[in-house]
Amino acid sequence: MAILLLAATTAPASSQLVNEAKYFAEEEAFLQSFDLSDSRTGLSLLGGLQGTSMILKVKDWAGQTIGVFKPTSGNTLHSAEIAAYRLCRRLELPVCAPTVPKTIESEQLDQFAQLLEGIEFTPQKGERHAGHLAMKERFRRAMLDRLANVDSMDGAFKSWINPLILYQPLGSLADLKKRD
Repeated sequence: MAILLLAATTAPASSQLVNEAKYFAEEEAFLQSFDLSDSRTGLSLLGGLQGTSMILKVKDWAGQTIGVFKPTSGNTLHSAEIAAYRLCRRLELPVCAPTVPKTIESEQLDQFAQLLEGIEFTPQKGERHAGHLAMKERFRRAMLDRLANVDSMDGAFKSWINPLILYQPLGSLADLKKRD
């Protein structure tokens, strides 16, 4: 019931829906047609993997970031990402990152594995977020094991939202005062 109320209160005017539908159709077509297997496609890990998901940032042949590839990993289920986008569009909510199903092949899987091998989440003794870093390391190792045993990997290919702002917790009042 709460979702329906939210949808009813945030649904845009019908003239906006026509413009949005055109944008989403064009963006979905672009994402579907983009060849992740092309050797000119650039892949990198998204921002040092802030969360627990293993996400690839995707760049086009000109080096422009165009999206992210999110396979099932950590706390991310790629099919849920796709379903959330489709539900958002169905409910005509005004803010949805276009998302399509996509598969990466062995060459990109090898590149993904090399990127993951280049990092390690080892918490320092007494570190505040030691448990979170240990969990990230377990997810990283699990993804490496998975990559070693597959020839392709399905995921959600999402449009890049620019600028992407990653918020950090403010911490305590004392920490906040230090920032002044």
